[in-house]
Amino acid sequence: MNEKHSRIAVQDSAGDYEIIKTADPGHHVVLGKYLGDGGCATVYQGEYSYKNDKNEKFVDPVAVKIVRSSVQTMIKVHDEMEILKDLYSRGIKVPKLITWSYPKEDGTISGLVMELLDAQTYDDTYFELPELMPRIMEIGETFDHINRSGYIHLDIKPGNISIHDRHRILDFGLARSLRQESTRTKPDSIVIGTEKYMAPEQTFLDIRLTPKTDQYQWARCVQELLEQSAPSCTYRRYSIYDNKSLSETQMCARIRRRQFSPLQINNPGYYPSFADDLNDILEKAQRRYPDDRYQSIGAMMGDFGEVLKKTA
Repeated sequence: MNEKHSRIAVQDSAGDYEIIKTADPGHHVVLGKYLGDGGCATVYQGEYSYKNDKNEKFVDPVAVKIVRSSVQTMIKVHDEMEILKDLYSRGIKVPKLITWSYPKEDGTISGLVMELLDAQTYDDTYFELPELMPRIMEIGETFDHINRSGYIHLDIKPGNISIHDRHRILDFGLARSLRQESTRTKPDSIVIGTEKYMAPEQTFLDIRLTPKTDQYQWARCVQELLEQSAPSCTYRRYSIYDNKSLSETQMCARIRRRQFSPLQINNPGYYPSFADDLNDILEKAQRRYPDDRYQSIGAMMGDFGEVLKKTA
């Protein structure tokens, strides 16, 4: 592990919070196992040591998101911090933020300290259809709640949904408030998000992103989950999107040309039009133009709920 990341201290007070490189005897985080990298941060498992009002010491396992030092990423981590705090206070299933850091002017590493969740996500965990369908309904309702709370996630994919407590929504590094003047995380760059789930409007700088962008991504995610789990289904991992050598212009052109590919499911014993009904929902939610999609993820999940009722 990089030496400068081997130990960080968190000043936990009523004022500003900052992460420094030397250990503080009162409150500190010791970084441990490396968990993964994101677009602008590295995540570690850690131990958060702190004392209560009675001077009793406690140590809690945590996840620590260390953000790479740049003005842009520091602004993003501040936005993510505020979004997580607001969503958690509303009872939405996101990680609990334990403490955080405000970036220092000299570029010192900043980060977020969050509760440690189950490491497994919906990207590497498979459920049979009878269990998966209710889970999809619950997760969709959570994304709708996030949108109705005034935020768009912009990076919805199976790998950003933990199986902890049935589900928790992860990684709000690209999330934006709908109250902000711009919904662009990187105004100077088109590609924000994970290409195989991105909506066509994300490839245009002059189009404002809305909850219908999340809806498109969620529909792509739902289709992949169903294709992983359904018997007699032609499962596609969208492997063509693993090509990292494409330019931004080439990626944008591919996203804009994308056509809906229906689920290829033989009826798994449910009612006769089961697959057709799912395809109708997925096709509508993945239409090229946002105005042609559902009004909201909630409306999409309303139709999905009708399918779920028929499978009971």
